[in-house]
Amino acid sequence: MTKESRTLRRKLIYDASDIPLYVPLDLSRSTIRLLLLKQGHEYEEIDCSLMEVDLDRHPEYTALSYTWGPPIRRSASLWTLRGVRQYVRERMQQSTQSMIILDGQRVPVTANLEAALRHLRSPEGPLFLWVDAVCINQEDPVEKQCEVGRMGRIYSQAKQTIVWLGPEADGSNRAMDFIATSHSIDVMDPKFRIRDISPPWPELQALFARSWWSRIWVMQEALLSKDITVKCGHKEAPFGMFAKLAMKENGLRRRLRTEPTFGGSYKFSSRWTFIPPTTPFYTILHLWYNIQLDPTLTTTFPIWEMMTMSTPFNATLPRDKIYGLLGVCDPKDRAAIEIDYTGRKTDSVIFRDAIAHIIKSRDHIRPLQYSASGGKTEIDWPSWVPDLSQANFSVWSCFAGMGYDASYQSSGCWLRLNHPFLGTFVLDYKLLSSLLFLISSTVTYRVADMLSDSYGAGASFSDDDNVLILRGIPFDTISYADPAPDTGIFRSSDAVYLDQERRITLPGVDTSFERWERAVASFKLNPYRTPEGRYAAFWRTMIGNRHRGGDLRRNPAGHVPPPDSFRIGYELWRGARGLPDEQKGQSQALLTLGTFQGMVGRSLNQRSFAITGLGYLGLVPKAARNGDLICVFQGGEVPFVLRPIGNDQWELVGECYVHGIMDGEVVKKAKPEDIRVYYLK
Repeated sequence: MTKESRTLRRKLIYDASDIPLYVPLDLSRSTIRLLLLKQGHEYEEIDCSLMEVDLDRHPEYTALSYTWGPPIRRSASLWTLRGVRQYVRERMQQSTQSMIILDGQRVPVTANLEAALRHLRSPEGPLFLWVDAVCINQEDPVEKQCEVGRMGRIYSQAKQTIVWLGPEADGSNRAMDFIATSHSIDVMDPKFRIRDISPPWPELQALFARSWWSRIWVMQEALLSKDITVKCGHKEAPFGMFAKLAMKENGLRRRLRTEPTFGGSYKFSSRWTFIPPTTPFYTILHLWYNIQLDPTLTTTFPIWEMMTMSTPFNATLPRDKIYGLLGVCDPKDRAAIEIDYTGRKTDSVIFRDAIAHIIKSRDHIRPLQYSASGGKTEIDWPSWVPDLSQANFSVWSCFAGMGYDASYQSSGCWLRLNHPFLGTFVLDYKLLSSLLFLISSTVTYRVADMLSDSYGAGASFSDDDNVLILRGIPFDTISYADPAPDTGIFRSSDAVYLDQERRITLPGVDTSFERWERAVASFKLNPYRTPEGRYAAFWRTMIGNRHRGGDLRRNPAGHVPPPDSFRIGYELWRGARGLPDEQKGQSQALLTLGTFQGMVGRSLNQRSFAITGLGYLGLVPKAARNGDLICVFQGGEVPFVLRPIGNDQWELVGECYVHGIMDGEVVKKAKPEDIRVYYLK
């Protein structure tokens, strides 16, 4: 470019600076803006312009899926030089901005977006893109909420979607090359051994630690797009290769659990081989893969299921944890939730309205299991409304559907309590439900529904929806509550340095075990009858009495408890049992120990060990205190901890596990006069 042309260009930019960048869209029509990325070479300045199109006319464009913040995150421990370098780089990225030319004006954009445009630009011709940060006027809240409501349609109509993970770094070229050629790996081949392929673990860990995999908006962007290509620096691979790799990871983990001899070839210090299962997007890869296999599967889902699936994902604004899912939600849910970026509604009101809609329309109270009185982002947040903008969840019901067995049934059979005649009988809920399960007819399935928590919660609300009104049965109060040590590392995606963190965390768990064992031994009341019964209750409480591989078909009435062999994991941990002499036995024992430790880590996260006044053992929210009430609500899968706050109202402290009442025992023994009405504020 000559000196004269550069001078003219600067003059044009100066003259255009007073011209509004955005012309208001006609929001009554299906209009959006596209970004015309003009041709150019990689190191030339980015030059673009905006153009308005109508989605009803099916324009051709490419949608960009990327993260607004720094794309690369630390993937190695700060105990290592690699981790320190990554930490310094991450800190430097946070304040980085770049400039592009947009319709003759110099406009600031994030460094990640500028890098994406630079890598996408072609020297041969222009490219039509949809980029949310530029194509939506972020200063116009009315336009923003209208266009956000159209994002599902925008991605589903795009000819192609480009997933931009960020520039090359931390060996990403090697990781991308491995993924692009992974189609030849057959993990179900009996002769397959991991050492034969040598996956680049640090590079893969760094790639899947990138911000894109945990951004809330990418869920709908990926599930709705027709053709997806993943780009990282100058490397690219079809999105389907990532999904297939997730399926192979799942197959490997299944073999590890079911084939003890296979474990000898497995890298015990790593919890994963291809993709860390703790990566938030891991479950979405499986969902996307299944949708591709069966085109008849829907791409719209109930909003509560999507909200629970998205708890580990991040959002800049708390309300985006809901808005970012609307594109893949059931149309009825979408219509019931109003998008608001005007500031008219607070985050607590938006979450309250969404949760109230879910409870009313589904007649269940599962959202309460994600509610905890501590950690809310606003003071006026109702205690029964979960703050799903907090990513640190460990919920008893969320184990179901993630490789664990069926959900608990603590509320048992409310049918007889709600009808005076049946209330005179004590029904064996498990026996009756199992008998009905064996009789294959629509009528008996309906009756079985009435006998379980799906009979309905029967919840109601105050006029302003701030107070949730439920029927419940009080069980007992907490007499001893001792917070567990921080075990959040067991839910961390930083699996590469898990071993280092585990060495720091596990001694604290050991100390807690010793303290809790002494507390249990000193308690006189024993509802488990014998010392052996209380010993079993203790180690089963530490894992919520859950395990992987339960056969739902054989036990429709409730969850399947782990076999007594799981006691081996606890005794190995506590040093009460030594390793077997033979190598095969050692491998199986180490696998049992590692599985037990991981389950304990997930169960204790953000919880306290508790003993009730009657001597029952349990795990309660970390915020629980002595004197708090344990209650079983109609329609609840688990018991809940409540605290009186005056005026006949209660604060919901959170859900809990109490060994011995998780399968409807409280309701089975109750009488209609035992029912109380609880006003949750």
